[in-house]
Amino acid sequence: MEPLLTVVELVQRLDAVPGSGFSFTVQELCRWCRDGGEPGAPDPGRLEIFGLLVEKLAPGAEDHDISSSLRDLAVGWCLPLLRHLQLEEQSRRLVYSLCGLLHACCLRSPPALLRDVTTPSLRDLRSYTEERGRAGLVEGKEARSGESQASEYSDIRVAVEVLVRMAPLLLEPEVGVQELLQLGLTAVRVGEDSVASRVVTGLILALLRHPGSSVSKCLFAQEIWDRVKHWGKTGSGSRSLLLLTSLPPRLLFDTGDRSSPDTFDLRICPEFWEMVQTGLVQPDNTSRKRAMYLLKRAVEVSNSLRSEISSESQTES
Repeated sequence: MEPLLTVVELVQRLDAVPGSGFSFTVQELCRWCRDGGEPGAPDPGRLEIFGLLVEKLAPGAEDHDISSSLRDLAVGWCLPLLRHLQLEEQSRRLVYSLCGLLHACCLRSPPALLRDVTTPSLRDLRSYTEERGRAGLVEGKEARSGESQASEYSDIRVAVEVLVRMAPLLLEPEVGVQELLQLGLTAVRVGEDSVASRVVTGLILALLRHPGSSVSKCLFAQEIWDRVKHWGKTGSGSRSLLLLTSLPPRLLFDTGDRSSPDTFDLRICPEFWEMVQTGLVQPDNTSRKRAMYLLKRAVEVSNSLRSEISSESQTES
């Protein structure tokens, strides 16, 4: 009942205040979101409704008033709020809601807004991976202060979340998908566990071509495999296991489905078996579990194909 009452309150508020045009509506919705939240922060539930309204009500980017209002909303309101948030339990939903509203704004705006929204996140993630990489070259030492650029976001995980939410829109012809993939894989290899996991599940998966995908810029799983198959030799074997166990098995193993000609098969790659064998004897339990998972998936595919071949042979005889 509470969501319905919230919508009713919103409609009454918009009707009661004199004004016209999309710009007025956006400004009033911003005030409405702030009124329902904690001091200094908008209400996450109201932000989610705001995002839905932007998606449904904004007729298109060709209207200058609308595109200008959405730019002000995204760059002048959402991004400043996100830059000061931490992706912790108490503010997690607020981060997700603001990212959802950003997505709605970029969806209904010219491509320039998407570029302006994602550039700070890309810059922060690049700076983060470079600093982590430098720190890793000197055993246990942190990168020297002053070597990294000042960050736009106070929490790199928030910057990653912005990229994750914008990922479906980043698959446009003008966006360098290969560059985005390289940055994402570097973050997986050198980033902290929470950053690496979110980049894999949110960003890398969004860049992959899935069965039935109509986006020509999507990547094949083999393109990712070709870049990570030697990570074990550089001490990043646990991250390659994290990456592979997060990908759908149907993209990694040929199940004999002729309708999916793009699928390659890890079972014929010597580096895959070396990775699994190394993972099974790692001291940390997580790597062993991930290696065992991949081994079981490979065996299941082999058993399934063997059963199908046996069944076909019996039918023919």
